[in-house]
Amino acid sequence: MNGYSLWRDIRGEFVERAGGEDAVAAGKEELLAELIGHRLAEIRRSRRRLGSA
Repeated sequence: MNGYSLWRDIRGEFVERAGGEDAVAAGKEELLAELIGHRLAEIRRSRRRLGSA
């Protein structure tokens, strides 16, 4: 044994703690939406800088 746990072996425990598969999926969607929002903001800021140059 190397001291590491495989994700597939411990995932169930974390999913259960988070509130089930639906809660995990909802959290994933929320994080992805936030990430996309940040990326869009970065693109808009970079375009604004390029436009004012």
